[in-house]
Amino acid sequence: MKKAWILLVMVAVLLSGCAAVEEVSNSINYAKQAADYITLVSDFANEAQTLVEQAVTDENVRKELENKLQALQQSMESFNKLTPPEIAQDIHQQIVSYNEQLNAAIEMYMTTLKDAKIDPTTFENSELMKTVQELSKLAQQIEGLQQ
Repeated sequence: MKKAWILLVMVAVLLSGCAAVEEVSNSINYAKQAADYITLVSDFANEAQTLVEQAVTDENVRKELENKLQALQQSMESFNKLTPPEIAQDIHQQIVSYNEQLNAAIEMYMTTLKDAKIDPTTFENSELMKTVQELSKLAQQIEGLQQ
């Protein structure tokens, strides 16, 4: 009986250890996906202003900008569907909230592109760019999840 009890305790300890390892692994995987997503958004922010300035006079660049905005929307949708580990629930909700704002801003800007009413000065100070910048600021918090 004593051996069975010891065996049961050992199995319980082993299983709880596996759950902890799995939680750490999930946190690291989520942090990597979130960091990749934030990098994608930051990269868009870095090249968007130049694209907008060129889109004023170049139809091909305007289409490229539309494609990049649509790709960003698809990336947002995919990210929003991720299931974050418990430790990352708050930051995930922040990103989802920013993504909702960003999606609305993209929709509005897509209308502007289709109407060919592109103004680079307005774009630089647009809600779209402000939200992208806010998302980019979350990179440091996400890095903390990877440690």
